[in-house]
Amino acid sequence: MISSNAKYWIWLTLALGYNTPKVKRIAKLYSDISLFYHGGKKEWRFCGILSDSDIEKLSKATLEEAQKIIDRCNELKYSVLAIDDESYPSCLFNIDSPPAVIYISGTLPDIDNRLSIGVVGTRRATDYGLKNSYKIAYALSKYGVTVVSGGALGVDCASHRGSLAADGVTICVRGCGINCNYLHENEQMRRAITRRGAVISEYPPDETPRNYYFPARNRIISALSDGVLVIEAGAKSGSLITANLALEQGKE
Repeated sequence: MISSNAKYWIWLTLALGYNTPKVKRIAKLYSDISLFYHGGKKEWRFCGILSDSDIEKLSKATLEEAQKIIDRCNELKYSVLAIDDESYPSCLFNIDSPPAVIYISGTLPDIDNRLSIGVVGTRRATDYGLKNSYKIAYALSKYGVTVVSGGALGVDCASHRGSLAADGVTICVRGCGINCNYLHENEQMRRAITRRGAVISEYPPDETPRNYYFPARNRIISALSDGVLVIEAGAKSGSLITANLALEQGKE
């Protein structure tokens, strides 16, 4: 399923980038994003949201570029959920900078109506940390809790595998496109996740990872979670970024 207005929101992200609060402001102001697109420079200038630089970027981006991404998603059988779609999670919309679109491989559960816990931690976990990541995710899944994590090596991978072993539902939030073969060793795990839950990203399918994508995706992990469990993390790690984001979002 690809949201009817997805190409307009993809066009917007191609112009303005990801992780921007302007997406939410535009979504609140326009019930139909196509009206924003067709309004052109005059509409963009008078909406009161965009800078001159933003307007210039919008002028250079094209719907053809966005359509190519839609076509690629159709080819790969990915879903694209736009921020103005009825099934877009409200828990995600409620954060300061919700993604304009979510690319999905598998089936995103009704996250607003089921308990979900984010499990995060270091890529260099001890055996003790890996064991507990697996055991806790397994136990949570046995009680019907959705496990959310980032698909990385270490704690993330152990928690996803624990959930899968319990026939649970798990969501993997990637810091790159969901078709990107970053962390080749986890490819089979990601395929298994799509059969029990979803692999998702705010980035187009073939987008390669960049350092700043990973801290940005942490806001999505915390938003989708009712609480966040940190298992072994460095003082300046991305896991603690996720924990702090969760606190800011009013999560446990």
